[in-house]
Amino acid sequence: MKKCFFTRFKPVRLRVVFYVVSCISVGIVSSIANAESFGAENSSLAAPSWGSRLQQYIYSSATVTTARQQRDGETLEAKAIQASRYYSPELTTEFEREGDANNYQFGLSQTIDWQGKGKLQRTVGDYSQQLASQRFDNTLLAFQDDVLNALVVWNAAAERATLAVTQQENLNALLALIRERQRSGDIGDIDAQLAVTGLSKGLMESANARIAVQESASRIQQLLPGLPSQEWVIPSHFWRSGAVEVSPENMQQWLTRHPDVRFAESQWQLSKTKAELVSAETTVDPTLGVIVGKSDTDNVVGLNLSIPLNLDNSRAYNADAQTQLMLSAESAYRAIRQQVNNQMTAAQNTLAERYHARTSWQSLMRGRNTQGEQLLKKQWRSGDLSTMDYLQISRSLMESKAAGIDIEEQYQLASIHWLRQTAQIQTVLTTRQTENK
Repeated sequence: MKKCFFTRFKPVRLRVVFYVVSCISVGIVSSIANAESFGAENSSLAAPSWGSRLQQYIYSSATVTTARQQRDGETLEAKAIQASRYYSPELTTEFEREGDANNYQFGLSQTIDWQGKGKLQRTVGDYSQQLASQRFDNTLLAFQDDVLNALVVWNAAAERATLAVTQQENLNALLALIRERQRSGDIGDIDAQLAVTGLSKGLMESANARIAVQESASRIQQLLPGLPSQEWVIPSHFWRSGAVEVSPENMQQWLTRHPDVRFAESQWQLSKTKAELVSAETTVDPTLGVIVGKSDTDNVVGLNLSIPLNLDNSRAYNADAQTQLMLSAESAYRAIRQQVNNQMTAAQNTLAERYHARTSWQSLMRGRNTQGEQLLKKQWRSGDLSTMDYLQISRSLMESKAAGIDIEEQYQLASIHWLRQTAQIQTVLTTRQTENK
């Protein structure tokens, strides 16, 4: 059994500080503030329907709307091919006056489709309609992938911004304590200078973090301009708890149903049908007709048969060319199927590695960040720890938290990448919208 992993996580609680608010748009601030309530596991208001609401905005986006309109137009063209007759009946009339007599004839003829060209033409329409639908599915899947990736990147950037703000607050508080201890004579000016240096670095990191939030927010607004900011936070129930076992049978089913594979297969079948149609067109079909009329005082009834002379040698070349195109489409289909299979396997392996890295980090750091900060402050205040050591260790703790954000972000990106490669994003957004796991 192959394994891929989805694990529930507790989102980092985001706090909003005034100078972050001043640099970030109102929509971004609203979404950061909403992360406080969104992170609760038993959230029963917005979280259960987050997937369906996101889908509504995705379907109404300009990218998907354009793709849907193109699909509808191509579908109508395909239906026109299906509805058309390969050979239509032909009605002829003839009228002449000979002396005092009026002569006329009416004829009706029909070419006999002995080679089944009409059926092949309707099959061409069928595959053309399938291609239109599958092309839309490909566009939708790619756009869903872009949106979810943008949301993950923004969530991670928001957490980094919050971490930078927290560190800056701690440095401000430390500087105030240092000045207080300076007045009492406990420490010297060098400690204050160290705190100011650390605060200066923190200001730069905080600015960079806010810029990253703005850039990632701009990406979301570019993809989904109408998406409310409170929907930017991915709820915890989107990520499944525990490991998910995927059988080889399921992987093969996903491979067969993958939009890229289905699209390539439909192109192959369409090319194959066109080759059969062109080959059939190298054989001429007879035309039968019936004529009724009047000549002078006599009634006229007749039958006619016409067979075109097949003197056009270009049809054979056209048939050979279409056969080569069919072989090329078949090779492309098999190559794409193998490529998608490899991508699915690689994405699954990457997800497993990201999952193990995430769980290992969580086990290693469980409870240590909070304990470390408390112990650090206690030792510094008691004089057991110098200000330089305090700042260095405090920075190490912040870097550890930042590493945790990076690991979480990479795990989530790997999860979405796996969903993209297996074409399961639509399923997850639909089925997990009511899960509270």
